Amino acid sequence: MNKLLNLRTEIDQLNNDYFNFLNERQKLICSVVSSKLENNLPLFDSNREFEIFQKHREDLKKLPLEILLSYSLLIESQVNFEKEFYPRWSQRVHLNTDDVSGKLYEQINPILLKAIRPELFSLLHFIEKFKYLNS
Repeated sequence: MNKLLNLRTEIDQLNNDYFNFLNERQKLICSVVSSKLENNLPLFDSNREFEIFQKHREDLKKLPLEILLSYSLLIESQVNFEKEFYPRWSQRVHLNTDDVSGKLYEQINPILLKAIRPELFSLLHFIEKFKYLNS
């Protein structure tokens, strides 16, 4: 029973660290958005996002799709916290609705899929506005 209590204490600490991390990340994102606005830079940069995912590719590849979706949702919600500019990948805004199959991977950031699961990325059928993601 002592082992269980110790494990729960460790999980509690990780939860605290995780929430602190999320708050810090949110503050930084808000600062980045402000800086981009001040400098008239585009708010969404798919190339930068791809670089980030490529950098962490090996770790991300180990995760199941459900965790990747959670990660994708985290990014989507944190970035849109202050200003609504980031594509709502989870709502499949990038896909031709005639070709949507309801698969989990369709809700994950396609740039993330392109970096770590190209076989799933290749199954996506983009609407015209997002066809540039194929290049």
